[in-house]
Amino acid sequence: MLPGGLNSGRKLRHKGGLRYSGKEYANPFFAAKKNQYLKISAYRLPAKVKIILALCLFAALGGAWLLFYSPYFKINNLEINGQGMIPVAAVEKIAWQQVNDNLLVIFPQKNIFFFSKDKLERSLKNKYSFEKLIIEKKLAHTLTVAYEEKKYALIWSEDQKYYYADEAGEIIAETDPLEIGEKNYPLIENQSGQRISEQKISVAQADIAYALNIFRKFHDYKTTTDEIGKAGAVSVDLNEMFKIEKFIIDDELNTVKLKLTDGPTIYFNTEENIDRQINKLIIVKTEKIKEDFNKKIYIDLRIGDSIYYR
Repeated sequence: MLPGGLNSGRKLRHKGGLRYSGKEYANPFFAAKKNQYLKISAYRLPAKVKIILALCLFAALGGAWLLFYSPYFKINNLEINGQGMIPVAAVEKIAWQQVNDNLLVIFPQKNIFFFSKDKLERSLKNKYSFEKLIIEKKLAHTLTVAYEEKKYALIWSEDQKYYYADEAGEIIAETDPLEIGEKNYPLIENQSGQRISEQKISVAQADIAYALNIFRKFHDYKTTTDEIGKAGAVSVDLNEMFKIEKFIIDDELNTVKLKLTDGPTIYFNTEENIDRQINKLIIVKTEKIKEDFNKKIYIDLRIGDSIYYR
């Protein structure tokens, strides 16, 4: 009989003939001898090979240290070049916060190679609105940020805060209310139930556009009083005749309100022609209630040819 440890595939006698066992058997003697051979082979590596392997290992570890943790590739210089009202100091602060972020230990953000430009871009765009934003890494220590903010067209007032915004309703930056009087942009006060969401004004874009059109019409309006029904040609300067304080958008349907400085609030219908309603306003001012105009609370131009005031 063969030893039990051999892969003998031994024959077994059985009635009706021979049959074979499918079991495999391992020989512990051969296994031990094989392991011993591998160990001996390892010990017998030439000294030169061992030195080369050791050097490769040290080189890999040194390269990893140099790449990940060496101060040679540490970001220690920021170059910020910005155009517009977005403060350079604010952009610089956000960039430094990410550089010094200790949460990403595996990929340290202070390392020029592992600094995430995409993350910084998201952080900046979550706070400001840009026409152009370029972030670059320069070996071995410098991060550059160049930006141009979106062109703002209005000042938006909401919850006692003031923001520059563009025509599409994108919030560009918060501003100091003391600076509002120095800027030649329409001030729109939000008295509706909708609030800024994700750096965008939630009020209907059509209402914002209508307020901007009124503002521009007042600045560019060219007509004479004889063109609107009064005998004798007298030029009309709406900026002199009506001093705009602010626009108001609330929850009244199809309505934009214009608050005059030391005067009434004018109700405009956003579904009606602006020029037609301005002409009605001029008639009220020059003919109907000339002396008492500024004492009125409101003047409603929204309904057809009618004019309502109080």
